[in-house]
Amino acid sequence: MKEVSSLLLMFLKLFLARPGSGVIIVFGVAGLTAIVTSLFAVSTAFEGALASTGQPDRALLLRAGSTSEINGNVALNQYEIVRDMAGLLRLQDKGVASRETYVTANLRMKNSSKEATLPLRGVEAAAFTVRPEVSIVSGATFDAGKYELIAGVKAAQTFAGLEVGQTIRIRGQEYLVRGHFSAEGGANETELWMDERLLAATLGRGETFSSIIVRLESAREFESFQAQLAADRRLTLSAYRESSFYEDLAGPTTSMIQTLGLLVGIIMSIGALAAGVNSMQAALESRTREIATLRALGFGRVPVLTAVLAECAVLSLIGAGAALVGVFVLLDGQTLSTVAASTTSGTQVAFEFDITGESLAIAGLTALSLGVLGGLMPGIAAIRRPIPQALRG
Repeated sequence: MKEVSSLLLMFLKLFLARPGSGVIIVFGVAGLTAIVTSLFAVSTAFEGALASTGQPDRALLLRAGSTSEINGNVALNQYEIVRDMAGLLRLQDKGVASRETYVTANLRMKNSSKEATLPLRGVEAAAFTVRPEVSIVSGATFDAGKYELIAGVKAAQTFAGLEVGQTIRIRGQEYLVRGHFSAEGGANETELWMDERLLAATLGRGETFSSIIVRLESAREFESFQAQLAADRRLTLSAYRESSFYEDLAGPTTSMIQTLGLLVGIIMSIGALAAGVNSMQAALESRTREIATLRALGFGRVPVLTAVLAECAVLSLIGAGAALVGVFVLLDGQTLSTVAASTTSGTQVAFEFDITGESLAIAGLTALSLGVLGGLMPGIAAIRRPIPQALRG
């Protein structure tokens, strides 16, 4: 170990004196680390945005056979039946439930001529009781019976025309933007909320709506509540625990991003490994006499090889560290958006880029592995060369 530490210290001093090929290793690993870290951070942040939307003590009720709110079609009379069921949190002798109409619209994105899809959610006053995490952060809420809306903070950041006090045309109707709301980072922050009956009338929905969301007394009540729904022949509804519903929505998109990250990582790793091997081969070729001299002075093959691999690992970690600092400074906390491929509506979901400890660990291990593998073959080749031949080289 003493020999290895002495050799490593000498190699690093020589790197500072003639950076050349070592810089190639640093930049190659930095590029790979930046891409892998960014892709995993995006998938984690997207999954977190949807997961934080669903709560285990809330249930989403859809028409039997429906798998999303976009194709929901529930009769108004079923809403009152649901509100009288046992297991719901009760206020003023009525279960806490929100009747909602869910559709989508295309709006122009900020600083762009392109349009993207976002959800329009028709709600009633009970929606704020069902979702206590939702709060108005600027302006005021909409008035029932008026063509007014409130915008989620991420929708307001992503789409044009959603400043408080502005009027925007959506699906052929002018709406006044009364305020902005937050939902503690949940997916609702990408939505526009307005009066449910007014939206249903504008769309010609008649006496129907998309879904019901209810708040249970506790998460333990879900199974019994679900059994009540199934037993009541007046109802044609299926219940989903809200947390599970949004986890299922997040799954395919998260898997797609992570798979893409893995594929890109593998391809870049192969390229970076090849570049690393070539650069290390070139670096060690230029240091043939230096390594041969060290061996002639009594340093063993194993300590020399270990020092070479340690040098590659150190250079790789320097590259990874530089990449992580750059990614953190440029992207951490930035609002990003993606199309939720797992939803039939294909709506835009905005979320904040978040670098987690898991992303850092993956980046560090990737860089370390790449550095060791990159130096292994040229290192072995260097120590196997006969000393006399190397000294003449």
